[in-house]
Amino acid sequence: MIELKERAKNISFALAGAGVLLAGFGFLAKAPVAHYIAIGGLLLLMLVMATLLTTYVSALAEKAREREGSAQKARSELMSTVQQKKEISERFDRNKFLADLLKTISESNDLDSVLDRTLDQTMSFFVAKSGFVMLIDEISRELYVERAAAKDGQPVHAGRLPIGEGVVGSVAATGTARLMAGTKKLPGRYQTTSPTSQQSNSVSSQSALMCAPLRIEKKIIGVLTIEERDSDDNFSEGDLEFLSLIAAETGIAIEKARLYERMEQMSVTDGLTGVANRRHFDARLHDEILKARRYNLPLAVTLMDIDNFKSFNDTYGHAVGDEILKALAETIRANVRDTDLVARYGGEEFVIVSPDCKVDQAAATAERLRGVVEALEVRGSDEHPNLRVAISLGVAVFPEDGPHEESLLKAADDALYHSKENGRNQVTLSHDIRG
Repeated sequence: MIELKERAKNISFALAGAGVLLAGFGFLAKAPVAHYIAIGGLLLLMLVMATLLTTYVSALAEKAREREGSAQKARSELMSTVQQKKEISERFDRNKFLADLLKTISESNDLDSVLDRTLDQTMSFFVAKSGFVMLIDEISRELYVERAAAKDGQPVHAGRLPIGEGVVGSVAATGTARLMAGTKKLPGRYQTTSPTSQQSNSVSSQSALMCAPLRIEKKIIGVLTIEERDSDDNFSEGDLEFLSLIAAETGIAIEKARLYERMEQMSVTDGLTGVANRRHFDARLHDEILKARRYNLPLAVTLMDIDNFKSFNDTYGHAVGDEILKALAETIRANVRDTDLVARYGGEEFVIVSPDCKVDQAAATAERLRGVVEALEVRGSDEHPNLRVAISLGVAVFPEDGPHEESLLKAADDALYHSKENGRNQVTLSHDIRG
């Protein structure tokens, strides 16, 4: 291309020279023909000059295009570099966030704390207005709100949702994360099943939201949902992918917290009856006496024993004896206050710790419980399908009957012994036998 331009340039200069010579010759000569030759030379010169000018302008335009192409390439490379830096920065931010979240939730074995921290940090990262965790009830196969948070203070909806219904329900059913863009006219914001949404029959806007399944290995246990950004922007596919990573780690943390809770429960619960075990009773009694002493409050302890329990075991077998123990534990729990502690003291003995309970209240509860148990029927063997049991009870109250754990338990035990020695199936108060 450059060689052709050079040749054209040389030819143009040669023709221009010839035009100048002809024009000079024509003007210097006397003959009329020479004047025509001069005019022709001038025309040739003008044509050559026009050609040179066109060539020059074309060259300038080509250089301009080359420069524009270079500039465009540089801009593209710059934009690509900026985009790469942005993507690297986003990946760094997300990796850092995930590492911080894992550190935070791994420090706690409490389920509520794990979910609170997950929602708080995830909402902050996505600049979202609300979020919630729904877990699956394995019995009813429904989703229920375990934890929810909203920046705008909207009331939390605590309803249940059948698996497969709505956006959240479909994520629980399929295990596939879903993304919904915000829209202006969809029926009912509540269709997202957000616990921070109000059910409405009117036409309203739909907030942007994304849902990711919570899993324990391959089993789906719930759904993590984040919705409505402060900027009203929609979430992206990249956001949904990252939420899925958060949900995967949250699922592991939930299982860890549940396992810890089960282990804690097993450590303080009697395996047969489901009430507190002796270890938990001892610790709770110690704490309750300290509290009663500090705030000058009464505290009642009621010991009870199944009358003639050994004969039930000998006659009907230990399996029937176990059923009697379980039935009695359930009956006791159903007939005391929520603040009372029911524990298996040992063998066929049970104990009730009643904070802020005076002697007359404790006596009334003991007598009511004795009557309920007396009317209780427990399934025995085929020959004796319905068995009746009775209990003897002893009641002692802090601080009158004992200022310390040992002395208070001794007083209740002495009262129980008095009941058994004086006919069984009765209630004895410690202060009645102190003399």
